[in-house]
Amino acid sequence: MKILCTYLSVFQRLIAMVNSPDETWQKIDEENSRKNLFNLFAFPLLLFAIVLFFVSKISVFQDFSIITAALETIFIAISFVCAFFICKKVCQITTEHIYKIKLSDIQLDKSVIYALSVVLVVKVIAELLDFPFLYLFWLYSAFIFWKVCDTILKLQDESKNREFFLTINTLSVICMPLFIEYILKLFI
Repeated sequence: MKILCTYLSVFQRLIAMVNSPDETWQKIDEENSRKNLFNLFAFPLLLFAIVLFFVSKISVFQDFSIITAALETIFIAISFVCAFFICKKVCQITTEHIYKIKLSDIQLDKSVIYALSVVLVVKVIAELLDFPFLYLFWLYSAFIFWKVCDTILKLQDESKNREFFLTINTLSVICMPLFIEYILKLFI
């Protein structure tokens, strides 16, 4: 029952990020536990996404073998985990370079995990439905970094600095998992 509640809270958080982003980001900003962020949001979401991705590959697309589906699923998991660490470093560097602010680990984790969660969920849904148009929703991660500027960084500027910050971090969150996945698929 506890596991079901965890998954339910993950989906409620994802929906709230779209329906009421201001309230949700205020709650996210008040959370200060890295353990809860990972154990109650990031890990359950990643696990659910990779299981759903695997099931969709072997059930929806009949031409996939179980081994190929398993490899692609592993590649997705590896690419998002590796992308998290790289994107976290990009976010840290851009924040320190542009705003001269050193963020705590929890602030960096929240920024990157929530942006990557959008990319992961959209990827799985687009693959499941075989509808590439849905990939446009990856751009919602730019809005997440916009909210990061307001709530976590406490910045209210509308300058070129913010545009640069948003562009660099959004591109890293969208492109890094794809790039890592592409590299991994070269080994097949």
